[in-house]
Amino acid sequence: MNLRSVSFAPHHLSVARDYNPAFLLSTIAGLLAIPGIGILGWVFLERYAMGVMHIGWAIAGAVLLLFSAVAISAGTISLLMKRMETRLSKRIRERE
Repeated sequence: MNLRSVSFAPHHLSVARDYNPAFLLSTIAGLLAIPGIGILGWVFLERYAMGVMHIGWAIAGAVLLLFSAVAISAGTISLLMKRMETRLSKRIRERE
């Protein structure tokens, strides 16, 4: 990884936080899909390889996966609304 790209990361995060915080938080919450998929994969592996069912872990993995799906959907809606706001404000400025 390039040192220059690491130094730009805090700047990009602050810009994202200032201009569209809902999308930034949705993206961060969407990262919960990674451990959710890992937990569900482990549960299914244990179930079909060893015959042991971990229902609590399965529920936890499913909740993480569903929460991340909702967060990604909210982020997508946030981006669409931000784009619509930009287009509307541009049209209003053109009419003035």
